[in-house]
Amino acid sequence: MRLLAVAALALLAWAAPGKATAQPATCQAGSLAALRACIAQAQPGARIALTQDIACRGTQECCPGGAAPLRLTGTPPLTLDGQGHSFRRTAGQRACQAVVVRNAPGLTIANLTFDEDRAAPPCELADKQCPATLDIGNTRGLTLDGVRVLWGKGYVVRIWTGADIVIRRSEIADAGIIALYAGHFKYGRSTNILVENSRILRARTNGLAFQGVDGAVVRTTRFEGNHWHGLWPVPNVAGGITPGGQLLFAQGTGMRAEGNTFVGANCANCKPSQLVTAFEIGEGNHSPGVADLAITGNRICHANPGWAIYLNPGAPLGPATIANNRVSGYTGIDNMRGQVARSGNSIAHGDTCPG
Repeated sequence: MRLLAVAALALLAWAAPGKATAQPATCQAGSLAALRACIAQAQPGARIALTQDIACRGTQECCPGGAAPLRLTGTPPLTLDGQGHSFRRTAGQRACQAVVVRNAPGLTIANLTFDEDRAAPPCELADKQCPATLDIGNTRGLTLDGVRVLWGKGYVVRIWTGADIVIRRSEIADAGIIALYAGHFKYGRSTNILVENSRILRARTNGLAFQGVDGAVVRTTRFEGNHWHGLWPVPNVAGGITPGGQLLFAQGTGMRAEGNTFVGANCANCKPSQLVTAFEIGEGNHSPGVADLAITGNRICHANPGWAIYLNPGAPLGPATIANNRVSGYTGIDNMRGQVARSGNSIAHGDTCPG
């Protein structure tokens, strides 16, 4: 009876458009149950609007039957508009995703904060299960606009086998492992991903990791304090922990980083000689490596006696451009080798990045 009542309320929540506007109907949701009902009944072009903050408490509500509380699977093109509200989970973060997106072309999630609860501990590499907060796969034409994801426990926003993905005016903060993890060159290659006008802050390891993306643009985005705690051990280095970089271009082609700002981080559990870089390029000697890379017009600053742009040893690298980057606090701009075109880069010491 309760489920029938919720469904009936959701039907009433749909506001039919006026004849003059020809706009799709809006389904208003003020609870998790109502939000699920709106998603289940959505028609192409629909808009779902949160009317207040929503929350779940307890594993059964936050991870029902081990499944994500919000599933957008096979949905028609629609907009989920948080209207500045939040969805907060106080349980279940390490048992299931908060949101799963599969085969949902033309989906927009906007103006919504996902709060995974600061009090819940992050995942460790040894954890057998560590789901993403937003798990996106097999989807084309997804937009995250004005979305904040706070205190995710593992790989917080994960995109595999995605195409034409846009993330703008968004923030991922205090990720347990990696903030944004896109593509895999063996299992889930992705294409055409744009990140712009966003903030990626204080991830324990990489703020952004592209491990198999063809056509990636990261621009006018602020990276700050990422990779402050190393997790992966370094082979043949006793006690060594990978310090990594705030932005990792591991595998892919057609990668662009334009007009971003990097404010440095220190890896607290790394050796003094292991330094955090702004950019980390490549992934050992794995194929296919990185090709057609351009790092241009970025502002990078941190008191760090190392490279601002670092190519991992043995990593395959195709043609690359490094131009018009302004670096301060680092010893050098880059250690790139091979077909690298450089121009207009500058390095200084003592100045700071704008807030």
